[in-house]
Amino acid sequence: MIQESALAPLLMFILGALPLMAFAYAIGVKKKYHLIAGWKESGMKENPVLASKIGMSLFFGGLAIAAGSVVSYFGIISHGWLAVICVVAVLYAVVRSVYVSVKLSGKNT
Repeated sequence: MIQESALAPLLMFILGALPLMAFAYAIGVKKKYHLIAGWKESGMKENPVLASKIGMSLFFGGLAIAAGSVVSYFGIISHGWLAVICVVAVLYAVVRSVYVSVKLSGKNT
């Protein structure tokens, strides 16, 4: 039976890191543009640089959450620090995606 203190990092790994890495693969490698929020509404042309940069930012966010989950699972850091790592990783992915989208939007019009 899994201890209660080990359940939070395990859930963060399964429900946080794995979906981010799956979306990173789908967007960055398979070029699934419809997974990018607001893609149809923006009318932007398909841009492989945009997809790869958003995919990489999602991958690094997922990697940070995965590393934080593993470290928290073994008790090296507390669950509070795991939450901080998750928030910073998601904010990094969001800010980087918005920055890349705004930077490349002028080239697509």
